[in-house]
Amino acid sequence: MIRHPKCGREKSFAIAIAEKSDPLGHFFFAVTTWNLGINVKFYTVNDDYIKHLKAIDDKVRDNYGTARPYIGVLLEVNGHQYIAPLTSYKAKQDRLKSSSPTIFKMHEKGDENNKLGMVQLNNMIPVTTSVITLLDVAAQNQKYQNLLGLQLAFLKSNQDKITEKALKLYELITIKKHPVFCPISCDFVALEAGCVAFNQRNAA
Repeated sequence: MIRHPKCGREKSFAIAIAEKSDPLGHFFFAVTTWNLGINVKFYTVNDDYIKHLKAIDDKVRDNYGTARPYIGVLLEVNGHQYIAPLTSYKAKQDRLKSSSPTIFKMHEKGDENNKLGMVQLNNMIPVTTSVITLLDVAAQNQKYQNLLGLQLAFLKSNQDKITEKALKLYELITIKKHPVFCPISCDFVALEAGCVAFNQRNAA
């Protein structure tokens, strides 16, 4: 069952999704979902958890000692939230189509020429609160604080669009088995099972 994090709408995907085990819910930007809206914050993710997921799917991005930014977004699937990695701007990103469901390009609000990188939706992963930690933005150097501020402002103003893209990609991968996007995206269903296993192992 998939719930849109802002309006609360639910959609049944397929029997294969509905009948699987209910999952438990590295620097990530995450969205905590509430009935009245989305609370956008930055987080880091537990190194052991990233290593656990990478053993399941090598398309999970490296954590670099919890230094990789992630945007945690977006949709809530079977009870856990998904977060997606951020990547800094590189000129080669200009060749990628903004319409692709696998990415969401960022730029400064009001200045499209100040490019801030991308949200890599194809590499989003499921998390629970036990594997994420709120980032202390004030502890970062000033240049990085400025970048985070610009990214956060953009993400907040585009959160609905990002969520819709993430939901579309999830359906393309898990239900439609899209021949183009599946090979370049994480195996979301396998990672959800991995999330459950990690939490059960650490709860024992």
